[in-house]
Amino acid sequence: MKTRSTPTKPDGQDLPLDITKDFSTITNLILTGQNGEADFQVTKKLDWPRCACYQTLGNLHLKFEGTGEVSDYLRELDLRDAVAKVHYRQNGVGFDREVFISHPDDATIIRLYADKAGALNFQVTLDSQHPTAKSKSSSTNEFVMSGQLPGFALRRSLEIC
Repeated sequence: MKTRSTPTKPDGQDLPLDITKDFSTITNLILTGQNGEADFQVTKKLDWPRCACYQTLGNLHLKFEGTGEVSDYLRELDLRDAVAKVHYRQNGVGFDREVFISHPDDATIIRLYADKAGALNFQVTLDSQHPTAKSKSSSTNEFVMSGQLPGFALRRSLEIC
């Protein structure tokens, strides 16, 4: 069992983390059902505030209009090409959604298709829990969200006692 790891901050700086000394004590607390005490010990002794915080800046919501029974529903995940797909039929119209996210290109690409002209009707919104996040529509087909995430986040308390 590996009990030593080196987390990496978002800026690439490695942070040492050694859990060897307290690992068995905390494990025993969990095994004996003392979850609240285990959470307290993790927070107090394992130096978690120094761990990197990886979060999304915000959320993209697509709210599709349309009612009626859905048929031929199919979801696919192509790990080789990193594409998630959904296909379904509703009211005689075939709908396809494809999503590709590229970390190196810092981009999310969404392709929406309906096999009947004018059948795609939806609203797009962006939201975020981060106070620095700002969103705007820079053109009729582009939304931009910018902001700064915290580099670190404190642990939340465990409420299972």
